[in-house]
Amino acid sequence: MHDAPTLQIGSLDQPIFVARQKDMFKLIQRILSPNSSRLLTLLGLPGIGKSSLMRQTIAHINERSLLQGGYIIINNRGLKNCEEFLRIFISKLKAKENKGAFDLFA
Repeated sequence: MHDAPTLQIGSLDQPIFVARQKDMFKLIQRILSPNSSRLLTLLGLPGIGKSSLMRQTIAHINERSLLQGGYIIINNRGLKNCEEFLRIFISKLKAKENKGAFDLFA
């Protein structure tokens, strides 16, 4: 058996990102595709690394200045309904507009 490949992206204080390069590059391809709606949803069981995967993907994109206009990330854990999601999403859009902020986690 081969050892799982390891990739570290970003600053040295970030944890090592193990064996998710293929997933990360699929996300990057989807995000940067000219046919992309640029709305991306990651689904999966708690604790499998969805947030880590997205953080590392965004770090990779940011380090290379591949995405113009920024991004908003919303963690949906614990949200009870669509209205709650939309309320958070709109508040994040307003915060980004007012502060020019990026990396907005709920």
